[in-house]
Amino acid sequence: MSNLTENRCITSLIARHRKDLFFSHVPINLKSTRILDAFALSRSHVFLSTGYEIKLSHSDFVNDDKWIEYLPFCSRFFFVSPIKVIKQEEIPEETGLIYIREDGITHKIKNCISKPVQFDKLAEFFFTLLVYHTDNSLSVQRLQRIFEMSVLMVSKKAGENLSKIIKSKIRSIIFSLQNQCCDSY
Repeated sequence: MSNLTENRCITSLIARHRKDLFFSHVPINLKSTRILDAFALSRSHVFLSTGYEIKLSHSDFVNDDKWIEYLPFCSRFFFVSPIKVIKQEEIPEETGLIYIREDGITHKIKNCISKPVQFDKLAEFFFTLLVYHTDNSLSVQRLQRIFEMSVLMVSKKAGENLSKIIKSKIRSIIFSLQNQCCDSY
């Protein structure tokens, strides 16, 4: 039996993504009660979004099918668990498995299949991410970085119209935050 907690697992994933944008406990859209345990956006020249679902017990893994709803937003998707809670052969083919030791060190046990994201769903997810984290005092600089990454990703892959919609929504959020910051002084 492991003594790992979800927060300890999140801390280990944060360390794994120290150069990326990382978010924990993110709702997949404004209407949903589904919450992705962790989500990372790479800061590399290649757009890569990674979703994580943390499973601290085998029964939680076996009885959960909500992870399927997270796949449209993720280029890669991993289950995260204490060592041997989930067996490699139990993992669906398109997903990966990461074990976390008691000391917080992560080990990728099974790689996942990288795939393109569904950009129409990702646009809504980005907007939800911004709104959700704005309410939790996300810094203007971090919002601007998300804006830059999402615009770059959408411009390259999804076409100009979707890019304009996302740019407009994100700019209005950033503008509103900047005004709030200025008004509070």
